[in-house]
Amino acid sequence: MIKEIYRLRLVIILAIIAVFMGMVRFRYRNYDWSQLQATVQITPTPTATQSGGQATPTTTPVIEEVYPLIDSLPYKGKDFTVDSYSAPYTLNIITSGNIKTVTKEVYKWMVENKVATESHKLIFSNK
Repeated sequence: MIKEIYRLRLVIILAIIAVFMGMVRFRYRNYDWSQLQATVQITPTPTATQSGGQATPTTTPVIEEVYPLIDSLPYKGKDFTVDSYSAPYTLNIITSGNIKTVTKEVYKWMVENKVATESHKLIFSNK
């Protein structure tokens, strides 16, 4: 008996899979799939030629999420300049002053712009 089961193991496994697939089909037989397709539809965005030569910024929300201070750059303070982003959430700071003092001033500037200070990494370089 055990030898027969072992010999027919592939058939038994395929039968279990077929039963499982039948149960899934029976479970979702009355599901409204058109509702799912309505949420997946992609709407085309206008291009520069369609909108009279001006391109619409389709990636602005993503840029603002990853680079929240991009509109405030470059920011100049005493003995330092926040120059640019080198990567998402990474600010380049050019300084000739004390790094601890500059860090405090940059964090103060970030709080004024309503950006969490722990979200950004600061990279310092000399003038």
